[in-house]
Order: sequence, then structure tokens, then C-alpha cells
Amino acid sequence: MGRARVIPLSRAITPAERHRAQQRRTADPRIAAALDQHTGAGFAEFLAAAPPILRRWQSVHDSTGGAIITAAVDARRAGVLSPLPRDLLQALHACYLDPRHAHLPGEPGFGDALTWATQPVRGASSCLAPMGGETYEPFDYLLEHVQATGSARPVPPAAWPVLLTCAAPADMSSLA
Repeated sequence: MGRARVIPLSRAITPAERHRAQQRRTADPRIAAALDQHTGAGFAEFLAAAPPILRRWQSVHDSTGGAIITAAVDARRAGVLSPLPRDLLQALHACYLDPRHAHLPGEPGFGDALTWATQPVRGASSCLAPMGGETYEPFDYLLEHVQATGSARPVPPAAWPVLLTCAAPADMSSLA
């Protein structure tokens, strides 16, 4: 990874990039699908599986996995900019669990739900990206979607004491 070069990609591709992609559409079905899609995702977002990742999160919103992802997105919205420690997610996700669903038979435990939330979708990205050292970051597209659509609810009052207790000291000024 140390040799990797970061190449920033714009949401919209230029006419020249679209032309080159059109030339490669038959060689790679993912490029053809990205060119033909009408999901509202940018070209790179589509290749990173952003629309299916969003659907994955939305389909389990009331489950343990959904609560973990929502907790991660809200932690970022609240000002936690560092990777999110497992302990923070474990404490915080309880603020997002619907009490009617929290103890249903067959509902996965925190560990299983966290594993599910970090599984790549379509071989690309995941709802939560493991960052090493038992820390995680929410997929940027999820945060951008919440902010762009105005679907964000206020961070629950019960989440603030958890955030203030468990967040890294470097995040305290952005949390404030």
C-alpha cells in the first residue's frame, strides 16, 4: 500500500473520460453498467458499489447491523473524524436499536453484525471499512447521501454522552 498512488476522481466524468470509457465498455461490463446507470451516483461511486451499499444499509435499518452503520454515520456527522474504535461503535449502536427489535430471536449479536457491516458489496466497498487496530470508518457515500437528501435526523440525545466518553481526544474540538 505504501507504493499506491491516490488518484482523486470527480463525481462526473469529463467528455474525454466518457469517450475512453465507451471504448472499453465491451471489455469490462462494470464500465458499461457505470455508463448506463441512472442511480444518481457518480461514475467512481457506481464502480465502488455505492448504490447497493446504500440499499444494504437501508434494508436493515432496524437491525443490529443497521444500528452499527447508523451509529458510525452519526458519529462522523457529530464530529468524530478519527477512525471509530470498536468499543465506541459497540456502546453507540445501542442508542439506535429499536427496543422492539433488540432482543428478537435470530437477531445477530454485535460481533456478527459488525462482520456483516464490513463485508464488501459486489467485491468493492463495504458499509464500514476496517482501518486496522479494530477501528472503522463509514463509507463516505452513506454520509454524503444523508447530508444531501436531508434525511438526517438529529443525533439522539443518548448518543452524546457515549461520543464524549469514547471519542479520541483529538476529536473533542470538532465534537464541541
